[in-house]
Amino acid sequence: MTFPEFIEQQQKWNNVFEPLIAGFQIDPLITGSSIEPIMKVLENREPINLVIPEKHLHLTLLALDELALKYGWVSDWGDLTPAETDDLFNQWSDSKLSAEEQEQIISKYFIDYYSDNHFEQIDADVRRWAENPIFNRRLVILKDSMAALKKSTKSFNPSNLVVPVLISQTDGIIGELIEREGWVYTGCVSKKGRKIKKWIHPSHSSENKPEKCFSDLIKNKRTRLGSTFIGNMVQTNSRYGIFMEGLFQQAFHGEGLTNPSFLSRHKILHGEDIEYGTLKNAIKLFLILNYLSKFTVSNLVEPDDSAFVEYRNLS
Repeated sequence: MTFPEFIEQQQKWNNVFEPLIAGFQIDPLITGSSIEPIMKVLENREPINLVIPEKHLHLTLLALDELALKYGWVSDWGDLTPAETDDLFNQWSDSKLSAEEQEQIISKYFIDYYSDNHFEQIDADVRRWAENPIFNRRLVILKDSMAALKKSTKSFNPSNLVVPVLISQTDGIIGELIEREGWVYTGCVSKKGRKIKKWIHPSHSSENKPEKCFSDLIKNKRTRLGSTFIGNMVQTNSRYGIFMEGLFQQAFHGEGLTNPSFLSRHKILHGEDIEYGTLKNAIKLFLILNYLSKFTVSNLVEPDDSAFVEYRNLS
């Protein structure tokens, strides 16, 4: 059972837990076992006492997520079971791995997973984006980019075309996201008395660039997968670094990047980086877009682990 499935199931359990009394303990999260035996018990209204390793699940997913972010990979880990999360973290955090080997093994995981079966998972994500109005109006461009990625041959590298297109769409989407959250691009007067235009919000500092406004929202904030107890327990780290220290990192002509594991919007769109056309970069951008497609301020939480316990009895 994956994390989203478990969260959905927990919402159903909420309706039946209260009248039940303690009966037995079961841990489907570590074993990855089927939920059917539990549901049969619930249907028969037999006593149940479901115990989950709360702190372990919470901290292991955060640690796995942090390793992925280190090399520019954004994921919500929706298809992983908790048991698979453990296995993957143990593999990636092996102390025998050099930084280069760690980057290779992590990148290979994402490239293999998202290119499998002719990019089936990304296809599914792009179709789901149609439900988001900000993405829907760009759907033709995004679908064309996906179709191009599938046409790779020895003489044609579609990533050379797809990467700049996805970067430009990320720019536009971030602009619309901050408008949705109350920012307004309007004229104002600078400290020197000049008339300028800025993105302004009554509760946040004004900024010249939309990516800085967006990053202001997510800085030092985690994202939870849902609003239920378990949804709040399953969190991912702040994506601030992906944007302000990664894609939109400061870059100067002729100088190297501070974070070379991240592709640079500035270097690519200004024509300085001409080696950006890799499947790795294309998939990284699709994953960034997927994160933006699900973004809501209501799912941002403070990075506080103090409320989590070793084991939680959900009854």
